[in-house]
Amino acid sequence: MSPRRCGGITLVEMMLALTLGLWMVATLLPVVAHQLQEQRRLLRLTRLTQDLRISGELIARDLRRSGHWGSPADALWRSAADGPRPANPYQGVLVDTASHVVYRYSRDPQEDQVAGSNESFGLRVHPVQASLDLRLSGPRLAPGTGDQWQALTDPEQVRVTRLQISLQTRQRSLLDACAVTSCTGTGCGPARTTHLVTIELTLASRQEPDLQRSWRSTVLLRNAERHGECPSP
Repeated sequence: MSPRRCGGITLVEMMLALTLGLWMVATLLPVVAHQLQEQRRLLRLTRLTQDLRISGELIARDLRRSGHWGSPADALWRSAADGPRPANPYQGVLVDTASHVVYRYSRDPQEDQVAGSNESFGLRVHPVQASLDLRLSGPRLAPGTGDQWQALTDPEQVRVTRLQISLQTRQRSLLDACAVTSCTGTGCGPARTTHLVTIELTLASRQEPDLQRSWRSTVLLRNAERHGECPSP
């Protein structure tokens, strides 16, 4: 009997198989790399969108509290025997350089009629880190060196490229509600002042500066201001 010969692949076949395998790897590798890059970009975009939405909602909710007072009934109509009508110690909104807004509202369990340092708030862009900061306290309404700020965005991941704040004031006369409905002079009689604050915010990714998202909102401050008195009969 003649011995059986064992079959196998030749060197040429092995080289062809290796070449085909390398070609497939070289073809699929850019596709995998592109998919990974798109996933990273999608994650950054998702984070950017979430940071923008959360920061915007927090800003709008906090800003609406501006001027909140624990004793608003004290500022209603009062007779001469009751003495002068007290002013709201928390009223007033200050917009500084169109990218800085400060305001106050009461946090007292029982109103003390004094605007404390922990009742001053605001919004700004950090001059160095380009983060969006919320003021937690301050000795005065206007920003100063004694203020405490907390970052709302991560400066290592997100950069604020634009913060535009505008204040619009509307005034309505309340003279028709007085016993005497006629008077002369500018600003005669009581009036009600409301404030509209428009905020435009743009955030960009630190890793991909061209990846940006914008948010815009107009906030009506709930606590209107009342000025002036009814004319004497």
